[in-house]
Amino acid sequence: MEQGLVVLVDLYFDGTNIIEGAVRIQVEGATIASISDAGPGAYAGRRILDARGSLVSPGLINTHTHTARGGMFDPNETISVDSIVRNFRDMLRAGVTALGEMGGAPGLTSALRERFRKSPECGPDIFGCGPLITAPGGYPLDWMPKGVAMLGVALPCVTAEDARRAVRSVVASRMDGVKIAIMHRSYAERPIPALSEEAARAAVEEAHARGRRVYCHAHFPEDYDVALKAGVDALMHSCFEPLTAEMVERVVASGVYYCPTLSVFENALEGIEKRYDQDPRYCGLVSRKVRRDWTGFCDEYLAAGDAVPSGIAAGLPKARGQEAIEDTKANFKLLLEAGAPVVFGTDASYGFCLLGRPVDEFVAMQKAGMPALDCLKSATSTAAEMLSLEGRGVLREGSRADMIVVDAGVVEDISRIEDVKAVVRGGEILEDSPGVSARRACGTALAISRGMGRTLVQAVTNRP
Repeated sequence: MEQGLVVLVDLYFDGTNIIEGAVRIQVEGATIASISDAGPGAYAGRRILDARGSLVSPGLINTHTHTARGGMFDPNETISVDSIVRNFRDMLRAGVTALGEMGGAPGLTSALRERFRKSPECGPDIFGCGPLITAPGGYPLDWMPKGVAMLGVALPCVTAEDARRAVRSVVASRMDGVKIAIMHRSYAERPIPALSEEAARAAVEEAHARGRRVYCHAHFPEDYDVALKAGVDALMHSCFEPLTAEMVERVVASGVYYCPTLSVFENALEGIEKRYDQDPRYCGLVSRKVRRDWTGFCDEYLAAGDAVPSGIAAGLPKARGQEAIEDTKANFKLLLEAGAPVVFGTDASYGFCLLGRPVDEFVAMQKAGMPALDCLKSATSTAAEMLSLEGRGVLREGSRADMIVVDAGVVEDISRIEDVKAVVRGGEILEDSPGVSARRACGTALAISRGMGRTLVQAVTNRP
């Protein structure tokens, strides 16, 4: 019987540096047992993955995901088991071996987290945050369908004690982190209720006292201001308006992680102009229902006047939307050059920003000024640090045996990460035959059903 795995390597990224030279990575169970010179070896009875001529990297970590979304522009998108199954399948195929679920229903998140811990070859590790803590009528309750809101995916708070109680609820739901929303304006740039500084600080204090980090949804300078005063651990979007030098200095001095999510905005506009709704690279990752939504949105947008016609940004002047996208990239460059720790995250799935296409965020970051290797670091060791994923995001003795084999040209051109040649998850080489994929999909669908059952019970009883 074959035992263990040996990966033959001549170029690898250890999470920080590129290392050249012939080595063998020996895997025992789900752990890297050793990385040693590739001299004569006794490989009998071991599985061999010959990755010579390519680059071996730690598995990718997408720190900002919403896996229950299928990708519609329509904010009224309903939860689809098929779309969720596709999301996890496509993430693994693209080399994502761990993720941060930033605001999902705890019952669903927990069920899927358990599923992939027991069967790592079926999906990524899940770091769960949620429900999202926000103000009554604030983001995302300003646009979220009432039926989804009733599932308890957002907890509205007014006072400091409300916020502390909400954090205790999140922790009792066995979530790994706490996500708060501080957003004073909607995506259409209309004023909306926002979590107060007092409530936000109370949430941070309660979370830290219970060993949880706080990740903050923020889009505007006033959002950043309150978030930094409250002491959050991460800012989970780039800013839609130019940051002052003082704000850049405050962000860097605070030591917070910064997750820019550039592609979720850039893809929306570029995808409409280039008709990604007809591009097989995108259409092949979503259902027919999502493709129909895309086509309808593109047609409506292109036929509309000067404002976004529908969706969560309905009414926003198109010129202002383009300006905001440019501001996110300029702010990214400012914070990058100032030394803020950048982490990889996509905010997918929404519109043309898909969980199965991490390449789009990588390309957006490199175009905005981040070197390819730093892009890779942001999705491996730095991402693992932010999510406190011990033993992930690095290739070293004792670390988790999550690896990807990609085109060696990635070291200069990050777009080549789209060509994933092999994925190793928990020490197992990912097999992707139709029969195996179908069995995995069935198991994941059952886990989703169990998770939705838990979510409904929690919503009805109003307790975790």
